[in-house]
Amino acid sequence: MPRPSLEHEVRQAVREYLHMAETLSSEEAPLNALAVAERLNFNRKTLKKYGLDADIASAAERQSRNGELSPKIKARRSMNNMLRDRSQEIEALRHRAMPNGWELTLLSCGGHWPFQSDLCRTLAVVASLAFRR
Repeated sequence: MPRPSLEHEVRQAVREYLHMAETLSSEEAPLNALAVAERLNFNRKTLKKYGLDADIASAAERQSRNGELSPKIKARRSMNNMLRDRSQEIEALRHRAMPNGWELTLLSCGGHWPFQSDLCRTLAVVASLAFRR
């Protein structure tokens, strides 16, 4: 009696893993033939033999379009958003503190002080009061 084919078992396991991995970030669930083979305890040549490397490549493309962002990218975007918000807040303070065409340059604290925005607000208020006189 010949040995039963592993193809059905391999295809089912890969299909389930790809379905789950598409919603995760590429760091949490990498999608390439070697990584999938290691996660599922199959030989990567077995995956290629059954043509599953093409399915893995298309799932990797869908993951990059639709999956979650990696924690590193999330942190980087969060920091960029914080810096942009800070710059917009300072610019708004500058516009509020420029009566009658006078330009006020606010002190930039370099982001080292936790009360920087309070300091900038105080400077803007003091400057606008000084210009009103």
